[in-house]
Amino acid sequence: MKEISNARELIADNWETMEVYHMNEEEKEKLLNSRELEQEYIMFPKGSVWEEHAHTRPQLLLVIAGKLTHVVGRKEFVQEANDVLIVPKNIPHRAFAAKSKPLLVYVFHKK
Repeated sequence: MKEISNARELIADNWETMEVYHMNEEEKEKLLNSRELEQEYIMFPKGSVWEEHAHTRPQLLLVIAGKLTHVVGRKEFVQEANDVLIVPKNIPHRAFAAKSKPLLVYVFHKK
């Protein structure tokens, strides 16, 4: 897990690799209040499974509560509260929430 020095790093990142970042409260607020990004809050039931899919634009997945696991190929990315995962565009990935009911924020660059 990578620490970041400020939320702007995530917005400016070239998003060519998937990586989990841990954010403090100030960084999270900056990310969620950025005018360059749009957010969608979603809560999933415990045991949710997302089949493999990809997006046409980069996505940040911020876990507010609970635990979420993303899988790309054979690599797993486990997120807990205040962890954000950057998923580059067109990268097939799947996810599951085995033992918790995660509250997520999907964050995309505005079109």
